[in-house]
Amino acid sequence: MKRRSLSGNCGVGVFVIALVTVLVAFATPSWLVSDYRITGAKLDRLGLWTHCFRSLPDVNDDYQRRFFVGCRWVYDPFTTGYDEIRGFLIPPFMVATQFFYTLCAIGVILAMVLVLLYFLCAGPDQKFFVKLIKAISYLTLVASVCGSIGVIVFACFGNKDKWMPEHANNWFGWSFILACIGVVACGVASSLFFTEAHVQARKRRQLKESQTHAWSVGRVPSAAMSSTVEKNEYPKASNALVIGAVLSYVAAVFLLMSFCSPYWIVSYPESFSSFKNMGLWEYCFRDFTYPYYQFPKQFNGCHHIFSEEYYVIREYLLPGWLMVVQGFVTISFLFTFGSLIIMACEIIRWPLKFVLRYEWLLSSISFAGIASSSFFMFLAVAVFGGNAYRRDWLMYPKFNVLSWSYELAVVSFMILGLAALLLYKESRKSYEMRREAKNLVMQMQMHEPGYHPSHHTSRSLHSGGYI
Repeated sequence: MKRRSLSGNCGVGVFVIALVTVLVAFATPSWLVSDYRITGAKLDRLGLWTHCFRSLPDVNDDYQRRFFVGCRWVYDPFTTGYDEIRGFLIPPFMVATQFFYTLCAIGVILAMVLVLLYFLCAGPDQKFFVKLIKAISYLTLVASVCGSIGVIVFACFGNKDKWMPEHANNWFGWSFILACIGVVACGVASSLFFTEAHVQARKRRQLKESQTHAWSVGRVPSAAMSSTVEKNEYPKASNALVIGAVLSYVAAVFLLMSFCSPYWIVSYPESFSSFKNMGLWEYCFRDFTYPYYQFPKQFNGCHHIFSEEYYVIREYLLPGWLMVVQGFVTISFLFTFGSLIIMACEIIRWPLKFVLRYEWLLSSISFAGIASSSFFMFLAVAVFGGNAYRRDWLMYPKFNVLSWSYELAVVSFMILGLAALLLYKESRKSYEMRREAKNLVMQMQMHEPGYHPSHHTSRSLHSGGYI
């Protein structure tokens, strides 16, 4: 047997990406950075363990006679007064982020040792091989879950008011982006190693069954058994299905980025508009005053569209056509990832008997899901593009422009449409093969000696053109 299948090799490659990104994000101080164009900003950047300030006043000094400048370890015992503001530097949500992302880093390091054993030393002929792969799967899964909790907590509270100064001028830096990539890569690596464990366990089970059968007839053709197990003599997934699944996965990544990012439409930087950018679920303003609100309240920073900050202007920010766009993109998001799960089961042939029996139905469901996703995304980008410059929505629409999140949505619906064409061909081919197999079975039964069809069967076969 091969030492590793395709899923195992891909799992090792994805795990290397996860290892590098998680450890780099764990050690670098760029989770939250200040806008470099703001010369008087107090914050420079910060990470899990290091904070860099340009000129941070002591929060406990009302007269502001002490300022902190430069980069320091968050538990620095040498700088005077640094231990006194540690409660400000590390609020409870930051402690939770440090704790969970540390668990993620530890899990990745432990998994690295096991992956080295799997890649360099272990083989299918060893008893613990499948258990080793499962251990890697569970470790990377735990690392992914813990890391996800850490980045979600930081994303929710890291750039809120009442923590770092001038939060409206701060944004998530490249270390946070690497942390998110590492968490996703851990999850993908975990699923690939779970698939590898399933494949290796099935190969081992098939080898045992073939050996038992050979011993029962008094012969042990080891070479034949090895080749039978090596070939996995059952229909593999077609190239059309694999290519369609890959295209759907690429489109799903673009769709996910477009779904989450607040850059569907932005204002030109040189316009100095109070509106900065927005997405499906988030708006960003700077000193924005709603003209029809009776109190002189200014809106600053980026907030979720359903947050309390935007409660009084939610009807203005969320017109009916935008709710329709949100609904279309959400439906497309659910259909796309649901179809990806079905196609993944088809490709890895799990559960084997169910997939081989109902492959035509699974391919048809995948095609319907991907085609519907492409259609709904087309409606979403068409509705948004047609209403983005309405004068009764965002103020000064001439200063705004559609941005990269919207462009990703357009690209995703195009790729989904191409994937739907491939999946349509695959579903038609699977249905034709199923019908031909049924006809072949019926013809073989008719040619068996002693076959006596009933009167009803004869009429149906004759009318159907079999005789």
